[in-house]
Amino acid sequence: NKYYYGLRVNQQWMAANLGCGFTHAITGNLSGSLDFRMRFASEKRDLVSISDTGFFAGVQWQVKGHAYSADDDKPKAHRKTTGRRSGRLYKWLKKGA
Repeated sequence: NKYYYGLRVNQQWMAANLGCGFTHAITGNLSGSLDFRMRFASEKRDLVSISDTGFFAGVQWQVKGHAYSADDDKPKAHRKTTGRRSGRLYKWLKKGA
């Protein structure tokens, strides 16, 4: 009843989010995720309380066909890349060069 069309509401909140989640590969190109998030907020810096919580679920389909593998985390996994021209191979410079 207090709000009407065109009313400007100013809120000064201090907020922080806390959450956790995980992602699991279902097939080579399909993965699913589940997250839990909580927002702690304080209005006028008096009392910090939980303002909202939520569960989020998602599905991700990788179109290019490159599925994540443990080799992607290795330091030398991304050292060789190909450019737009298929005849050229771009490499990182050696250390000290």
